[in-house]
Amino acid sequence: MNKKIVFIVSSCGIIAMIIGSLVLLLILSYPKKLFKEYIASPIPPSVRILRANKRGGTFDNSVNIRFRVNKNDLKSILKNKRFFKVKNYSGKTPKWFKCSEVYQLSGNNSVSYIFVDKTQTYAEFLYLNY
Repeated sequence: MNKKIVFIVSSCGIIAMIIGSLVLLLILSYPKKLFKEYIASPIPPSVRILRANKRGGTFDNSVNIRFRVNKNDLKSILKNKRFFKVKNYSGKTPKWFKCSEVYQLSGNNSVSYIFVDKTQTYAEFLYLNY
């Protein structure tokens, strides 16, 4: 009787560990998936994704990705996606972010921005679909 209980409890523990590992794997891979989909695929080697989220509604959605990148990879991303530098950006930037340059890419019913700090190694990506 005791062996059955030990077996059942240990089996449940192993199953819980497997499920937890799969959930963790999905959570950790989601920021990379968003980066590849909205910014660059493959992800440049210097990129370190700090935060990524996607919010969606019936008629609109947004994607926000915060990342570190070296200057050469940033230039490559901006060139390959055809972002253009905004001369007189009048919109809001994240309050915590000391933004020095803003780049924009417009599409069908959408707009994307990359806000870049003074060192050009820290960036915030924002995608808005309306």
